[in-house]
Amino acid sequence: MAILKAILIPYGLDCNNNRMIGKIVSKGTDNCNLYNQGNELLVTIGLENITVLHCNNVILVSNNDEIGKTKEIINELSKNNEYKDFL
Repeated sequence: MAILKAILIPYGLDCNNNRMIGKIVSKGTDNCNLYNQGNELLVTIGLENITVLHCNNVILVSNNDEIGKTKEIINELSKNNEYKDFL
């Protein structure tokens, strides 16, 4: 969560209370954190209270109320050799 805040907080909110960084097109999306580090286009339609984080070879999608569980997921992934390359 701290990393996500460090990435998103310096950027202001748009008129729908979204923070967007990267190649993103958004329609009917409110109160979302959208971060796209990739060269692909991220398109959202009708999302509310969601975080979408695309960086390197990982895509994280979470309800903003649950984003604090990210650390739990990282801990679980670090225990599995199959996923260590994604951390």
